[in-house]
Amino acid sequence: FVTNYLLGKLQPGYGNYVYASAHDTTDQIENQTRLHRFATRDELTGLRNRHALESDIESLLQLSNRYDEELSTIMFDLDHFKSVNDTYGHDAGDEVLKTLARESEKILRTSDYLYRVGGEEFLILLPKTNLIGAEIVAEKLRFAIESVDFPIVHKLTISLGVVEHLQSESLRQLMIRADKALYEAKNQGRNKVVTHQANKTQRTKMIEWHDEFNCGVSELDLQHQTLIQKGNELIELNGINAPKDQIDEILNQLYGLI
Repeated sequence: FVTNYLLGKLQPGYGNYVYASAHDTTDQIENQTRLHRFATRDELTGLRNRHALESDIESLLQLSNRYDEELSTIMFDLDHFKSVNDTYGHDAGDEVLKTLARESEKILRTSDYLYRVGGEEFLILLPKTNLIGAEIVAEKLRFAIESVDFPIVHKLTISLGVVEHLQSESLRQLMIRADKALYEAKNQGRNKVVTHQANKTQRTKMIEWHDEFNCGVSELDLQHQTLIQKGNELIELNGINAPKDQIDEILNQLYGLI
């Protein structure tokens, strides 16, 4: 089945006549489609990539914030994947990742979003799903992957971190909490699901920049705004009990500005 795209133009002529013209835009449309897919899809697995995540999450967070719609996230990765590459080679590792992607898609609803966000790291967005529902999905996925017969390596497991989006929480904050839950799952022995629950009414007071703070020297004003931005990042990280290394990274950036 072949689809052709035509761009047409109509204009009135003399009497009862109308002039029409059209030209074939199939190549142009198909090139645009290929470019969009290349930009938003992971080349190896065919899943959405991090660029697509940043695009998709914007509308989902707006719905969650405006209408208080539930939105949960599962972050997961393969346990001991490095040993797969070291023992069997990267080609075998690639086959494992492709199998993991296919098997994970089978578990999810058509309304869910699955991304490959790193080497062996994946993320799922679950619209209209609370923390309990997301934990059920995560356990179902964990059990399914544990039962898969992977190419060459046969048996592998995954660890999963589960969080529910908080009102006015940014993608960065959401990812930090999901990553922390995943880290805890690894620490607890792997092949586990760990949830990170936070107070939905929790609000963090941020530092706001006001025009009266301007001193009139653009370079100094920019430096002061950057200091406040980094200070707010520290407040965010502290409010969600982020890992120490992430807090230290922002602190080092602050020290470099002083």
